[in-house]
Amino acid sequence: MADQLNNYFGSVFTKEDINNLPEVAGDRGSKELEELSEIQVSREVVLGKLNGLKADKSPGPDKLHPRVLKEVAPEIVDALVIVFQNSLDSGVVPEDWRVNGSFSQWQAVTSGVPQGSVLGPQLFTIYINDLDEGIEGNISKFADDTKLGGSVSCEEDARRLQGDLDRLGEWANVWQMQYNVDKCEVIHFGGKKGKADLYLNGGRLGKGEMRRDLGVMVHQSLKVGMQVQQAVKKANGMLAFIAKGFEYRSREVLLQLVRPHLEYCVQFWSPSLRKEIITKEGVQRRLDRLGLYSLEIRRLRRDLIETYKILKGLDRLDAGRLFPMLGKSRTRGHSLRIRGKSFKTEMRRIFFTQRVVNLWNSLPQRVVEASSLAIFKRELDVVLVAKAIRGYGEKAGTGY
Repeated sequence: MADQLNNYFGSVFTKEDINNLPEVAGDRGSKELEELSEIQVSREVVLGKLNGLKADKSPGPDKLHPRVLKEVAPEIVDALVIVFQNSLDSGVVPEDWRVNGSFSQWQAVTSGVPQGSVLGPQLFTIYINDLDEGIEGNISKFADDTKLGGSVSCEEDARRLQGDLDRLGEWANVWQMQYNVDKCEVIHFGGKKGKADLYLNGGRLGKGEMRRDLGVMVHQSLKVGMQVQQAVKKANGMLAFIAKGFEYRSREVLLQLVRPHLEYCVQFWSPSLRKEIITKEGVQRRLDRLGLYSLEIRRLRRDLIETYKILKGLDRLDAGRLFPMLGKSRTRGHSLRIRGKSFKTEMRRIFFTQRVVNLWNSLPQRVVEASSLAIFKRELDVVLVAKAIRGYGEKAGTGY
């Protein structure tokens, strides 16, 4: 069985000229490459992974339920640290983790990412880690999805962006990889300036109006209407499925299966138009018997929680770039006040980093300086109830 799985995964490999591959630099800037033997498995990391398990998920191949693993984490963490470290040092997989208690034969990995493997995506991420070297624009990498962007207002900006694309093409040629140019698109945000043709490996990149990015529909106008429609459609479909397939429809079932469709990554696509807000709240009203807060107040609350996490360093984001600080004031506000910006368009004003400014700056000192996220949430809820805050601005909703 192990050999059959090995041969199946190996069938996706393509032949490459391994004799002409470039050498990997031993020094990447100020960071030296870390040898595998130098990696140490810490108790804190293993305990964090155990505590991060989702208790509502199904058991894995080991038949151990995540809820059980979380509850016994303090008792088993030390043993797991020893097992993981010994396995890493020796290169030997424990007997219980093997397929039918046996190893497969060695298979040469020449290219590609074996689908279904755990290590494959990790190795691919390491492989493309130097993809952004020499890039002048903004680049983000997520698995095999790479986005390159920059501000283009003149011919010089267009040449700079094209130069970045040329460097990406050169990297792929050196490492014997290929881009699927037909699947690559250019989306222009803003006015008509800077809409130059761009090329990758000699192929002209097509221009699109909308693109799905990590599950969110992104339109070139930055309007979120299409994403709202998609989220509402999925949520209503799940409600219909539950109504037909579940005899006992508990609060937990409804919330865990329906609301995630309406709140996934909502800081990015939070609706501001009244018709879009009403459309989303229509799904929530179908759950009135559960006595839930409105989606609008939940979005506002999650905006403030995310702001706290960014400013406190709980999220690995550039807090200084997202939220410039106003500094301390003896007479007005707290010590973590953030600075907003002025924009000509309404679209920029409703971005997450802008719409949250006034409300965040109005919070009491004891809330923003909470020593933990749990305390912040508790103090925030007290303030929202006391001030009867229902949403952003005059167009806020009417139900808390």
